[in-house]
Amino acid sequence: MVELNKEFGFGEKRLRSVLDGVKDHFKLMDGVGILNHQYSTLDCLTYLQEKYGIDLDKELL
Repeated sequence: MVELNKEFGFGEKRLRSVLDGVKDHFKLMDGVGILNHQYSTLDCLTYLQEKYGIDLDKELL
């Protein structure tokens, strides 16, 4: 969140929106998922890789 503020000028309103979105994703992962289908971090990684070509497994090593 600090990076979003420093690099992209996110203020309190946008930072709180990001935080709320992250918390919502965690709730989906901890609960029953989406429409009773389990939702995991692998689903998030796959989405980023397929939609944007970002492979976090490789990027963060």
